[in-house]
Amino acid sequence: MHTSASFYIYLYLFRCIMKDKLFFLNIFLSFAFSAHAQYIDPGSGSYIFQLLLGGFLALTFYFKTIKDILKSLAVRAFKLIKKSKDAR
Repeated sequence: MHTSASFYIYLYLFRCIMKDKLFFLNIFLSFAFSAHAQYIDPGSGSYIFQLLLGGFLALTFYFKTIKDILKSLAVRAFKLIKKSKDAR
């Protein structure tokens, strides 16, 4: 049975990705069960809240900007179509 070279490339990439995932899982587990990682000081809660709120607002404005750009492109396209129909 003949296998293509792309199969071996995909297999190699899959192995590399799995090695990285296992590496990060090992790092996470080693810190998760250590004594210094289980203590969270009181200021951390507000910091995490600020990070989540900032991320939410950033995503909101990002998608709003994309929506506005697409809307303006659609309006311009419909105006051009209307002008070409009126010109006939």
